[in-house]
Amino acid sequence: MSDIKIKYIDGKKENGIQYDWKFLRKEFQKLGTPKDIATPFTIPKFYENGWNIMLSERSIGKTTNWLLLGLIMNWYYGTQTIYLRDTDNEIKPSNLKKLFDVVIQFDYIKKITDGRWNSCFYYGKNWKFCNIDEEGKITEKASEAFCICVDILHAEILTKSSFNAPKGDLIIYDEFIKQHIYNPNQFVDLMDFHKTVARFRKSVVTVMLANTINPDADIFHEFDIYDTLTEMEINDIVRISTKEGTNIGIALIGARQEIRKLNSATNRLYYGFKNPKLNSIKGGEWAYVEYPHMTRDILYEVLDNSIRINTLSNTLKVNVCRSETIGVFLFVTYASGKIFDDTIFFDANTDVTDYRTFSNFTNPVGSLINRLVNDNKVLFANNRVGRLFYNELKKL
Repeated sequence: MSDIKIKYIDGKKENGIQYDWKFLRKEFQKLGTPKDIATPFTIPKFYENGWNIMLSERSIGKTTNWLLLGLIMNWYYGTQTIYLRDTDNEIKPSNLKKLFDVVIQFDYIKKITDGRWNSCFYYGKNWKFCNIDEEGKITEKASEAFCICVDILHAEILTKSSFNAPKGDLIIYDEFIKQHIYNPNQFVDLMDFHKTVARFRKSVVTVMLANTINPDADIFHEFDIYDTLTEMEINDIVRISTKEGTNIGIALIGARQEIRKLNSATNRLYYGFKNPKLNSIKGGEWAYVEYPHMTRDILYEVLDNSIRINTLSNTLKVNVCRSETIGVFLFVTYASGKIFDDTIFFDANTDVTDYRTFSNFTNPVGSLINRLVNDNKVLFANNRVGRLFYNELKKL
């Protein structure tokens, strides 16, 4: 750790460190990272936001650059980075051993520490500095971790234990959007863990990083930023405030020009398929899926229109229909506000159930929906209805 006089917010240690962000920005720039790659400083005054959300196409180096900021903060202020993932499997050595490969490859550790350390190693869910000789053997190890790795599914255990991170002023929640993993308590678990780390400090910087794979992820609704995201375009950066006064910085980052050229060539060679699911892989925007729509040439009768599915933002109406060409199928639309005596609701987002509200598909109606979904007999009013429907289906 470098010798630097540490000051505290309002002169009180319990408020946290008063970081000199101009100085830290200069130190970051000295590293000589590619100028056209998004960095923490891409989000203006990110350190004044309660939360920062950086979404991007693949291969832009966003995680590496935030880790670099954490290394600089550690060297000058003793700050520890809290690196957060969804599951324990994601922070196992076999999956996380390459996290700092780029940092080591370009001698960033040596540059940041003025030659005191030249590498780092991962053990016991902690990253520590070390020195490695020409034969690749560790000759010296730091005693204290500069980065602590945690998975959100087990974070509750830490919050109830004696876990304490008084130096954890940078929280990086990496790959927080998943296509096939759903944690119904993700938002609350995240807030609970954040409170455990931050305590009463005002100095904590938090960033959430992900690729553009699911625009309807529940967490966007719970952060109340869904409407903002739907209006944003690639390379837009906005700052919003909740009604309660929490600032959220949001950046939708595109790939740098060099990567775009490489993407263009490899996309033609390997991924030249008209499939919106590939958008985040090919370097497009959100990985939208084209869902089957109802068309005018389909003649059908409605057998039942009493089924509703509540989402965090809308209520969907599930019509059970029949046509000569398809047979029995589902037609899903937005629901109006009308509720009838026979209306039933499926709602995975509530613990309140009664004779007309169900939290899963274990009843006969739910079984019917599952069967028709498995038989690919579902049509939608539009793509967003399709995305909302399948997003809820994961939970029901």
